[in-house]
Amino acid sequence: MDKPTLTISKFRKNKRQFVLVKPIHFPLKFTKSGKLYSVKYPDLGVDAFAYSIWVLQKEIKAQIALCYNEYANEPDEKLTAAAIKLKRNLNLMVTVKPI
Repeated sequence: MDKPTLTISKFRKNKRQFVLVKPIHFPLKFTKSGKLYSVKYPDLGVDAFAYSIWVLQKEIKAQIALCYNEYANEPDEKLTAAAIKLKRNLNLMVTVKPI
């Protein structure tokens, strides 16, 4: 049986369109009780959890947007090695356009 995933290819946030270069199939995990969904996707700075898929999807989008806003255009000299890696992943995997 395949593991359940949550797929995101694009979304709107704060009057901008975020488009993932390739749709990402975020692997879902569940707590032992099965009542809490969680996703970790360090390449984009995502570490989210929620009680519903809908809320989890909103949280993933919010975290991608936040990381993009904080790191994508920041000069490397102001960033740690881990933040530079995140910045490069964001710039390779996400495009943003005003709407």
